Amino acid sequence: MEGSRGPGRQRWIEDLLAKAREDGAETLLVSCFLETHGAWAGVADLFRALLPSMEAADPALVRRHSYALALTVPELRSRFPLKDASLTDSSPVKERVRSYPVDRASGSSMV
Repeated sequence: MEGSRGPGRQRWIEDLLAKAREDGAETLLVSCFLETHGAWAGVADLFRALLPSMEAADPALVRRHSYALALTVPELRSRFPLKDASLTDSSPVKERVRSYPVDRASGSSMV
């Protein structure tokens, strides 16, 4: 599908999905905008939708992958605390900073 960005395209997609649901299809609209939803854009929405059926089918599988789920879907972090998380992962979002030495950032080595 191609079209100009904006509410018209969004409405068209929503109407298309509504028709598919009327025909009995299960649908899911995910946002994949990196700028607003981060690195896991789309994937987080998908796991939010799938998690209830995943837990019903295999709760042990969900527990085994709780670390990855908590990284992917941030609101799950209260339910699945990040055990052995990196300093970046365990820091509040506004405090996450990475500072690299000049030689690592530029790709050259200082001798």
